[in-house]
Amino acid sequence: MLHGSFSSTCRLAKRWIASQLLSDYVPDVAVELIVAQLYLSPFPFTPPSCPQVGFLRFLHLLINHDWKTVPFIVNLGEDLKKEEIAEIHNLFLEKRHFLPPMFIAISYDKSESSFTKENPTYQIIHRLRVLAEATRNALENQLITKNIQFNPKVVFRPPLEPYDVIIHLDAGKIPNTFMGVDIESVDHSVKHFGKYTNTGREALPVIGYDPIRHYVKELKDVFDDMAMFFYDAYGGCCIAVLFKPQILKRKQFKISETKALMVPDDVTVEDKNIKLIPNIRAIIEDFKIIGRGLVVDVEAKFDRFNFD
Repeated sequence: MLHGSFSSTCRLAKRWIASQLLSDYVPDVAVELIVAQLYLSPFPFTPPSCPQVGFLRFLHLLINHDWKTVPFIVNLGEDLKKEEIAEIHNLFLEKRHFLPPMFIAISYDKSESSFTKENPTYQIIHRLRVLAEATRNALENQLITKNIQFNPKVVFRPPLEPYDVIIHLDAGKIPNTFMGVDIESVDHSVKHFGKYTNTGREALPVIGYDPIRHYVKELKDVFDDMAMFFYDAYGGCCIAVLFKPQILKRKQFKISETKALMVPDDVTVEDKNIKLIPNIRAIIEDFKIIGRGLVVDVEAKFDRFNFD
């Protein structure tokens, strides 16, 4: 890449997506290709000369690109000819319903968008657009008003209001706490260990182990059919949970389908048509049990749950 600010812009974009708890749902390769397009096709501007400008244009692209009707074509090295680009457009129009929501075409992947087959979904893309617009407005207001007291960390703090449950983590158990947005003072001093003598009294340092990532993976494995889990892999101190809409509906009683369900309080002995509701308190207790030693508290917004 000929542009010195490209890598810094990529890092800013990835860090922002992670800070908004979406890094598990937006592949890194997709972010890099989107940023690359800002440099390859900057019209009507020139390529960004600094990462701050590149980041603002990245937000602008997320807000304005119509992923449903326009293919996103990144012509790396100008390998794609005009005929191939036209072919991609025609293919996109013909097979749109079978292609990923975020379709990105490059010279060696013109028809499948392999990098984004699983994620992001249309819901995540919409969420990205909303967050990008709020972030851009905050940054532009800062530039217009020239507020010297503006804290740029504001745009890297995720809004937690839309989520149903917030799992608060023990900061002492997060291995990369120093990467967190709001960590003010961290001891970065190098710790020197003596030679390991295998006496049985020494602790063997564990390298590369991230218990939070394993905890999130286990939550997804167990509750994938019920909820989505969002967290900041770079020192985030909480995990946000959003229950899937179909879970918050009453279900007909079936012996084979009683996972995390309970009989509502308004059911009487005479009722023959019993419908079950999700046992939110039991699910939250499972979050605590699975994360024992990592979880400090689980905050649930019970007033949001309306079982139809």
